[in-house]
Amino acid sequence: MRVNQQIFWRQVMPTRSYLSQSELPVTVGLGAAARPDELEIFWPSGSHQKIDLAPVDRMLIVTEPR
Repeated sequence: MRVNQQIFWRQVMPTRSYLSQSELPVTVGLGAAARPDELEIFWPSGSHQKIDLAPVDRMLIVTEPR
């Protein structure tokens, strides 16, 4: 995600260690920005996806395109 020329990245690792799991939702703070300039997702399959006009202050559920 790009906000005011800064790039933020998060990695979801659903399997971290023995008998435990990390939280799957990704939370990113925007600071004073009203919305991100760009949101791009890189999937484990190697594909990537850009989300236009990503909504803020709510949960956005994104699934990998086929």
